[in-house]
Amino acid sequence: MNKGESQSIINNFIMLLAESSYSMDDIKSKVEDSIIAIYKDPKFRHSYSQIFATIKTQIMPSDKY
Repeated sequence: MNKGESQSIINNFIMLLAESSYSMDDIKSKVEDSIIAIYKDPKFRHSYSQIFATIKTQIMPSDKY
């Protein structure tokens, strides 16, 4: 998995967390299935700027925040 794919999985996970329809079991499963695997690579570093952009454009797209 390359860095772009890993960051995309993290961004999608952030969007999943913003959904209120997911149970704690769903979230735990997603963490176990993908997030842990990404961070097992010691060379991987997430991008705070991409995480912020995901939150700003996908979760809070209006200027009211």
